[in-house]
Amino acid sequence: MFSLPPRNKSLQLIMLFFSDASIIFPKVDRPSFIQRYHDAKRNEQSLWEDTEPSAANRESVQSLLLMTHYNQGAQQPERAWNAHGLAVRTAYKIGLHSKAALADLMRSEMEALKRTWHGCVVLDRLLAMTLGRPGNSS
Repeated sequence: MFSLPPRNKSLQLIMLFFSDASIIFPKVDRPSFIQRYHDAKRNEQSLWEDTEPSAANRESVQSLLLMTHYNQGAQQPERAWNAHGLAVRTAYKIGLHSKAALADLMRSEMEALKRTWHGCVVLDRLLAMTLGRPGNSS
């Protein structure tokens, strides 16, 4: 299980992410993430608790995509490839690739799911090109 850094450091890192990195990687919705962070701190639980791949939800896909970006930047291509493969398989499992799965959702949730799937596809193409491997998404 992962634990969060002290509150002031956590908030500083979150704000840094949303001011810099989220512009390039718009996978995580700022208001819902900050709300989840505050809820986790209030309940003294891990943010990762409900985002493990076995949970198969949008947040788990987003977490795996962010881990992929981190591993890619940390020069750990095998870890990046594995995390991304898991992200894509989880995305397929919850139907992010299917327009039918988005039909009855509120507009904000539909947009978040589309961005997450788009992040899977773009990162898939980037990793396939850089690592010389076939892609995971179609």
